[in-house]
Amino acid sequence: MTTGSLWTRPLPPDLPTRLQAILNGPWTTGRDLVVSFRADDIGRMDPEFITMMELFQLFQTPLNLAVVPRWIDRESWETMDRFHVASPLWCWHQHGLSHSNHQGPESKKAEFGEDRAPEDIHRDLRAGRDHLRNLLGDLFCPVFTPPWNRCSQATLESLVSLGFQAVSRFRNARPLPPAGLPDLAMNVDLHTRKENQPEQGMDNLLHELEQAVQTGVAGIMLHHQLMNGSAFTFLEILLETLARAPRIRVLTFHDLIREDLL
Repeated sequence: MTTGSLWTRPLPPDLPTRLQAILNGPWTTGRDLVVSFRADDIGRMDPEFITMMELFQLFQTPLNLAVVPRWIDRESWETMDRFHVASPLWCWHQHGLSHSNHQGPESKKAEFGEDRAPEDIHRDLRAGRDHLRNLLGDLFCPVFTPPWNRCSQATLESLVSLGFQAVSRFRNARPLPPAGLPDLAMNVDLHTRKENQPEQGMDNLLHELEQAVQTGVAGIMLHHQLMNGSAFTFLEILLETLARAPRIRVLTFHDLIREDLL
């Protein structure tokens, strides 16, 4: 993946005003807006990860961190404690096993897709879960984010048998999860965007955010490795606008499951 074109140009000067208009309401639902952020591909303490975490700490905004089990060990986990890993701001959950593609050349990328045998899927899900349980202890949240936001029906069924409480994919993902396994869906994609024109990309992003807000639940997906200075500035403006906006609750997956705000 490469940084989207909309982050290769200076941000529009009216961006704060446009974000305020979207986030300050009124909303068609008539109730408080629920927002959740999900950061994928967690496991390496790179400069972009540090900057992202510092921004969420600065604005005291909760963040759901999708951890790739094979990318993290005891040493790297202890290094992350500079951000107080037990803080209620963070929700640490599972993102695949090794973030490896197991699909054939004619299929879209997936680690837990239809091209894999159900027994192999179950084995890898369990291995990733057990590794994170041993490493994170009580901080591990039993939610699964599949790499590339794709997974098979066998994956969803294995998640239930392994005791996962939810899956998190992008909006309108298929197949549908079985009963008892809610999908904490993301409906705003900040960084894996494909527009060729920066202006069109920003317009599309803000329209996507506005549409999400009007549903009453906005799930915002981040990929910190794809973020540059412009993307971080956008995130800072967004977090500051959220912090000042009335009737907005930014929640973790723990909160969403506990309060049944799905």
